Amino acid sequence: MDHPPAGQVATSDVPRRGWWSRNRLWFVPAAVLGAGVLCGGFWLGIRAAPFVALKSSEPYAMAFERVRRDPQVIEQLGEPIEAAGWFPSGEVNLRNGGGNARLEFTVTGPLGTARVHAGARRLAGRWGLNRLEITTEDGRRIVPELSGGGGLDDAPLFRP
Repeated sequence: MDHPPAGQVATSDVPRRGWWSRNRLWFVPAAVLGAGVLCGGFWLGIRAAPFVALKSSEPYAMAFERVRRDPQVIEQLGEPIEAAGWFPSGEVNLRNGGGNARLEFTVTGPLGTARVHAGARRLAGRWGLNRLEITTEDGRRIVPELSGGGGLDDAPLFRP
């Protein structure tokens, strides 16, 4: 039987360490970090859901399109006009085929930014804007006319 040289131990005599003892120095911090990222992503998803719902609502789309097409807004902000923030604020309430919405969001163009305040109501399943006010950075207020032409931007008439 061959013996290893003096000062060395035969490899068959050294017990092999298990997976946990070899990897615990990197596994524990990685597991804690992964759990933190998972919890943070879940929390962020819950917090962002209402804002995403507002931005994808029909009243938001109507107000944004109306602002993008308004000649006074184009004159103040330039073209193209885009949504400046990810998260509009406000609320959309629906009940029995009717409802109302109140929204605030920011738009931007090459010449500046503006804050949009919009109101809408829903009657008989149809949305219509009943308030739209745009305030530019320098404080100028633009209030487009909403009641002309009978188009989709007009708030539907209320007939009790």
